[in-house]
This record gives sequence, C-alpha cells and structure tokens, in this order.
Amino acid sequence: MIVSAWKGATYGIRVGSINARKYFNQDWETIEVEIDGQFYTFNLSPTFWTTCSDFRGGPIPNWLKKQGLIPWPKGKPPRFELVPLEGNRFRVSNTTGK
Repeated sequence: MIVSAWKGATYGIRVGSINARKYFNQDWETIEVEIDGQFYTFNLSPTFWTTCSDFRGGPIPNWLKKQGLIPWPKGKPPRFELVPLEGNRFRVSNTTGK
C-alpha cells in the first residue's frame, strides 16, 4: 500500500482510512514496522480507526532525515510503500521515488 509522511508534534506515517480498514485489524493495539531491517513497535490510537489513521514517533523522524526527506514542500509529503508481512507486522520502504 502507498502511505505518506505526516507532521504534527512529531513525524509519522499516514496510512489513510481506506488502507486502515483494508490492511489493519481493529483488535490490534500495536503494530510492528520494519524500518531499515529492524522492527519497531507503534501504538495505534483509538482515533486510528476514525480521524487519524497514522502512527508516529519512534525512529520515523530519524529515518526521514536519513532519507533526506525533511523538510518537504508544503502539501507534498513524501510517499512510501508499507508492505503487510504477517499478522500486525509491516515493512516500510522508500521505493516510490516521491
């Protein structure tokens, strides 16, 4: 699935409500995301299912900086591929070229 970077109080990855419903289980309180070969755990807030379909913090800000993607042009956040693995595990990669 294609996702995008998000900036609020910290940086995150916006999944979007359609992807949230399609690829995520509402019983999950956390997900594990592989970033640069290492898995990190992210909490899914109750609003993930309604208004804020994103996960944030942890290594994401450093990963975005390492990729040279901070800052991005206003209204044009970088996009990534978030690949479902098994269960609540995913892999994010900067393969979209955007």
